[in-house]
Amino acid sequence: MEMTYETTDANLFFCINKTLLIISFVMNILSNMMTNSLSLVGAIGILLGIVFIGIFFDILGTAVISSDLVIFSSMAANKVRGAKEAIFLVKNANVFSNIFNDVIGDTCGIISGATIGAIFINITIENEN
Repeated sequence: MEMTYETTDANLFFCINKTLLIISFVMNILSNMMTNSLSLVGAIGILLGIVFIGIFFDILGTAVISSDLVIFSSMAANKVRGAKEAIFLVKNANVFSNIFNDVIGDTCGIISGATIGAIFINITIENEN
């Protein structure tokens, strides 16, 4: 008997959750280490970088889910560079929107919240001394 592996929605859900957990854990540790070793301006720069990464991927996810396949099909017929890749993104819009908006965007939101908490703790410790 030959065993086959099918990707189901449940498998995709657990794969995304594991990936989200690992990315959150690593980025949280890195951002906390960097904010503890930098000045207040550097820590705020890291915070803004994390926020802008989240905004960028939310914009990408929203653009993919709201785009129209007909426009990119006509661009591909005219051999416009990047049109085939755009068609691939539009055909798999649910997956890409989920990854861009929910996984990366929400992870950056969680990490930015933890980073601002670390910044406030550092400010409090510095003001007590």
